[in-house]
Amino acid sequence: MKRKIGQILQFNVAIPFWLILAMGVGVAIAIYFVAPKYREDVKFITVVIGGATAIYSAYYVGAGLRLNIERQKQEASFEILSLLNPISTTRLPRTQN
Repeated sequence: MKRKIGQILQFNVAIPFWLILAMGVGVAIAIYFVAPKYREDVKFITVVIGGATAIYSAYYVGAGLRLNIERQKQEASFEILSLLNPISTTRLPRTQN
């Protein structure tokens, strides 16, 4: 892998969304109790985080449903193929030993 001029290190780290979300919730709770004058702002941010979480969750539920439908289609197609080509009537070529 080529380095760019002046580049010393390169990191490739995957940070999951749930970790960022948990950290955001922790910061919001801390601000709510430490700085009472920002409570209305924290309530708004909490609503925004909740909405983002709902959208995130709905996206992955939909992706899971799509994947499940594809698996069901594959299983049904394999079942149809097994009915069309039963093993008991299929002739296998003879091999010479």
